[in-house]
Amino acid sequence: MNAPRREYYFTFPKGGWLDNLVDESLCDHKDKPVFNMLMNTTLVSLPLLACLFAFCPNTKMGHVFGFAYFLTHYVLFLHSFILALHYSTHRRLIKQDSPLAWFNKVPLYVLCPTFGLPSGIYYLHHIVMHHCHDNCIPYDISSSEPYQRDNILHWAVYWFRFWATVWVELPFFAIRTGLYKYAAQSVGYFVVYFSYLYNVYKWNPVVATWGIIVPF
Repeated sequence: MNAPRREYYFTFPKGGWLDNLVDESLCDHKDKPVFNMLMNTTLVSLPLLACLFAFCPNTKMGHVFGFAYFLTHYVLFLHSFILALHYSTHRRLIKQDSPLAWFNKVPLYVLCPTFGLPSGIYYLHHIVMHHCHDNCIPYDISSSEPYQRDNILHWAVYWFRFWATVWVELPFFAIRTGLYKYAAQSVGYFVVYFSYLYNVYKWNPVVATWGIIVPF
């Protein structure tokens, strides 16, 4: 209970204007570690990704740079980011009337693609589908009910099905449940994501591989 927090690596200077602004903007001050974790990811991984785009050559050496980016990004942030994304999707971090309100959108729309998750999809998949339908088939397409959880083969089938079919099943779920706005949004998000992947791969396959494909 009294162990030091390890979700993040650094904070804004204590008592500085940015630190004070964050304190004033948080819906709940207890959520500051979550904010700090997401802020760390934003200020470290996004510049690293920008450097990958700007300087990574489309050569064998480029793969070394790409792997170094991927390893740094995942080792430093993956575990904590997924937890922070989950939490911040359930609970608003920043007050709506705060000048930092825009940061509420950063995890879902900006950071998610760096971890292989298309922008905007997590809310529909996790909150609208998974929680509303409580892991129950047929509506929750991520339901684990048909699978034996201690069977590695079942896990592989579950993972492959998610990887291969979520692009179709998630919009279909939204249509099936009458959530036509979410269906249209999910199709739009997927189109943007694959257009982004296609164009980056066409421009520099190494950057696309390590910045988009491998993180998924």
